[in-house]
Amino acid sequence: MPNRDALERVMTESFANGLTTALYNAPGVHWRGEGGDQERDAI
Repeated sequence: MPNRDALERVMTESFANGLTTALYNAPGVHWRGEGGDQERDAI
C-alpha cells in the first residue's frame, strides 16, 4: 500500500495531530436552501 508506506515515513506527532484536526473539521456536505429560508424559519 503506497499511501500507508508514505505516511509511515513522514509520520510525526505534529503530523498526526494535523491529520486528526483535518478529519474533525471535515464534517461533509451541508446544504442550505436558496435565499436564507432556513435561517428565517429558525427565528
